[in-house]
Amino acid sequence: MCAAPLHSAAQLHPSRALDVLARSAVSDAPPLDVSLLDDPAADALLAQLVQRRCRRRQTSAALAAHLLLPFLARCRAEKRRQLSLLQRQLRRIHLDISHLRTTVKPTQLPCQPLTPTSHPPLLRDRARLLQRYHPNVRDIYLRADHPHQRHANPLNHVSDLLLDATSITSVQPRATISNPDILANTPTLVTSIQFNQDASIFATASVSKTIKLFDFASLLNQPNSPPSNSHHYPILRVPTPSKISCLAWISDPTSQLAASMYNGSILLHDVHQNKSIRSLNHHNSTIWGIHSTSQNPTQLISASHDKSVAICDTRQFTPIHTIHTPASVCCVKFNPFDAHHFAFGSADHTIYYYDTRQMNDPLSVFNSHSRAVSQLLFQSRTQLVSASIDASCKLWDVHAQSQPLLTYEGHCNRRNFVGLCGDARFFACGSEDNSVYVYNTSFCGPVVTYPFAVPGAFVSSVAWKPHSRWLVAANNTGTVQILELL
Repeated sequence: MCAAPLHSAAQLHPSRALDVLARSAVSDAPPLDVSLLDDPAADALLAQLVQRRCRRRQTSAALAAHLLLPFLARCRAEKRRQLSLLQRQLRRIHLDISHLRTTVKPTQLPCQPLTPTSHPPLLRDRARLLQRYHPNVRDIYLRADHPHQRHANPLNHVSDLLLDATSITSVQPRATISNPDILANTPTLVTSIQFNQDASIFATASVSKTIKLFDFASLLNQPNSPPSNSHHYPILRVPTPSKISCLAWISDPTSQLAASMYNGSILLHDVHQNKSIRSLNHHNSTIWGIHSTSQNPTQLISASHDKSVAICDTRQFTPIHTIHTPASVCCVKFNPFDAHHFAFGSADHTIYYYDTRQMNDPLSVFNSHSRAVSQLLFQSRTQLVSASIDASCKLWDVHAQSQPLLTYEGHCNRRNFVGLCGDARFFACGSEDNSVYVYNTSFCGPVVTYPFAVPGAFVSSVAWKPHSRWLVAANNTGTVQILELL
């Protein structure tokens, strides 16, 4: 009861208790017994239910429309862009076909008649490569006209790339250096091959604690006899106190050769005077890789099993920089096109790219391999090839924190270091099926392979003679072969 009259609705206040009682009364009401309804009442109830169902359907349809319309509009826009791109690509293909048909006669190649005895075998080998790697060729062709990679003449650009990519179709052995100690029951695994600055001499290193230097030209000038009799002797032998893992020629002075060893030290040897200069001891475990470049002529970088990377001046005994890493470091390379940048690969399946001016954090980190990264190779200022014991090589853009540009597969590599080398747009690696595999960076598989004769062995090291089509490869039996790429 109210003690005084109410003058406005503002004076009304809800009662939670009354609200609860009202809801309870409704919920406690008995359900409607439709059997008691007469026909007009039943028809009215049915009409209300049908109307309610229609309203719900209309509401659901409107809600779905509000959701679907933007989605479908986006799909239409995407497909229109795809259609526009396909139409543009088809127009370009049509124009290029017309251009080629008017500039090249069907029965002729440029400047040479197409006869059964001249060009067909070469053309057939090249066409086979293009057919095998059709998806790669297609991507190269279509990318050449991309707005971000547009070339002045895309067709000429693609033609040049394909001619280069298919320019190697076979491998011929030209000289064999057999290991004279193969019957002495001593370790013969060749771990590293490196050419000097003018590529006139190459050095080999092995777990037999010996560095051997060979004159490249003199090996080619000698008749090549069967491998069992081809005992070409080195111009210099350098014994070392420990097994050797890697070699690197120092750019200044050019007569110095560095050898990293299993005992954690680096030996500097002057090959002209045939005397040891000094020993560098920056690591406390096996050094797996070292590298020097003309961009940093007196600097040497090393990667070790002790989970560290060190940069030192070869004229000093203390390192300039040291990086401690979370896992063993298997390989390291200066960027030969940039004096401040370097990369190293690790047992944690990762590649780290650094700037010597800012060593706190890497510029880039690349994760795509599934096992340890064993070798690295810079193909250009921005392109890096990595090799892993997951039986793949990968091409990276060092300025892009992204997935690899391309993955290369075909060789066998699940356990051992098999080497990695390259020149221009080609690179080569060894394989655990005792073969050398040569890749072009445009194709995801090998362009040529060369098997060593001995079964059960594996190719452990390779070196590309700079600016040439010559390879030197060696395997774990100590056999070294000089190969010409044709």
